[in-house]
Amino acid sequence: MTDDREQPELDPQWEGLARFLAGESSPEEEQRIRAELAGNAERSALVNALDAALARPDDVPLSPREVEAALASVMARRARPADRAPAPSPDVISISARPNARPRRWHPAWRSTGLRAAAVVLAAAGLGLIWRESRVGRSPAPSAAQVHQTRAGQVDTVKLADGSTVVLGPESRLTTGEAFGGKAREIAFEGQGYFDVVHDDARPFVVRTSSATLRDIGTTFSVRSDSVVGTLVAVTSGAVDVVATRSAGSEPTVLHAGDRAEVLGESMQVHRAVVTQGELAWTRGVLEFHDAPLTAVAQELRRWYGVKLVVSDSAIASRRLTATFDHASADEVGRVLAAVLGGSVSRAGDTLRLGAAPAH
Repeated sequence: MTDDREQPELDPQWEGLARFLAGESSPEEEQRIRAELAGNAERSALVNALDAALARPDDVPLSPREVEAALASVMARRARPADRAPAPSPDVISISARPNARPRRWHPAWRSTGLRAAAVVLAAAGLGLIWRESRVGRSPAPSAAQVHQTRAGQVDTVKLADGSTVVLGPESRLTTGEAFGGKAREIAFEGQGYFDVVHDDARPFVVRTSSATLRDIGTTFSVRSDSVVGTLVAVTSGAVDVVATRSAGSEPTVLHAGDRAEVLGESMQVHRAVVTQGELAWTRGVLEFHDAPLTAVAQELRRWYGVKLVVSDSAIASRRLTATFDHASADEVGRVLAAVLGGSVSRAGDTLRLGAAPAH
């Protein structure tokens, strides 16, 4: 007779999985577990591998050595690359492919060994931990420190370890620390970026620029930052806390969808309900200028086209630009500038020169 005191102790979740494998689940428990397996391919493969490992042609209970062999088989199946994995045995049912079917008791070994045999293998394999690690929506493991950087004219999309997405504009740099994705989610950022953050109350998403600290409260937002112009934050959904880090004793200011903050040095200006979809036009390769000084235009042309804008006429230099460039070339941009600002344009290499219009 088997002594129950010698059997491994599992918490209720793992005992439920053992009952399922042994064919002893209640209809309700079976339905719940099948639903979990149908939504998670890794769990389904794990259960099929375990069941196949325990398959045997007779009704003799498993010995400890056979349990170890079953464990080794399960772990080998888990480690085998997908493209080298053999086809399932004919007497192994793909559980994830039959989410509504009643289980077939296809292995005599399960009839003879029952719940306790399943419990032995689950405990020996540490499958409780494996089951936990394969759960949907788990927190990712911390990632190594990484730097993502773009060149002039380059736009790149970065998927972070926590599931958040960042679209990097040209000449931008995003750095994650070694702990990112674990207990902390903090990055350093300079340049232009659009952040779509996976919210997590226990692990706030923090962006540090040269002049501000941004803390996500569940949101999407864009950031434009450099050491000269400071930090511009535009919130398109949710909310963001903003602190001007160069101002002693600065308190967080909450921005909601539609709000914009400009942080320069120790000062911060907040504009409520002014953000439009035009704030994100750059993510589609579209440059929009609204009453922009030519110094700002020159900075964007350098970032997006790698060209230097030189204005040789003082009258033109004082003018402001309102224009939209949709995937335009640098030469096309130059011609539009000349037409809108009333001057002439020439290009030599990576330099665009704006001057007075020729006299007639």
